[in-house]
Amino acid sequence: MESPEVRTLGGRESPEVQTLGGMESPEVRTLGGMESPEVRTLGGMESPEVRTLGGMETPEVWTLGGMESPEVRTLGGRETPEVRTLGGMESPEVRTLGGMESPEVRTLGGMESPEVRTLGGMESPEVRTLGGMERDTSAAPRTPKIIRISKNVNYISAA
Repeated sequence: MESPEVRTLGGRESPEVQTLGGMESPEVRTLGGMESPEVRTLGGMESPEVRTLGGMETPEVWTLGGMESPEVRTLGGRETPEVRTLGGMESPEVRTLGGMESPEVRTLGGMESPEVRTLGGMESPEVRTLGGMERDTSAAPRTPKIIRISKNVNYISAA
């Protein structure tokens, strides 16, 4: 479903061709597989702000993966420009790389900053991680609770 602004040349796109199909916006320019720096996307429902260079992203590209910055919005899915995510069904407030993190979770693609609360799982808001080393932000120290002692196994399951 091309818009009136879309120009196609029957399979062989020229730089003037806005798109070949899908639901691209009029700002999208494609060169048939080999994108130029002017190409914003090849398909999906990407926003006009996303710039891709066919696998190798430039600093202008928000990102395709790897080390994302907080400014990463998305390359695909159904995210809006306000959504900062690479996938899932996050809301505009959620900053995450995936999974089922809460809106309070802020991640930076593997390398957590002090502001990162968690990378995933079921961590509580009190836990802040700094590259694997968690620190407890609560005032009082927490003692583990013994929830089960097995007579057949030589370990104690603690919460």
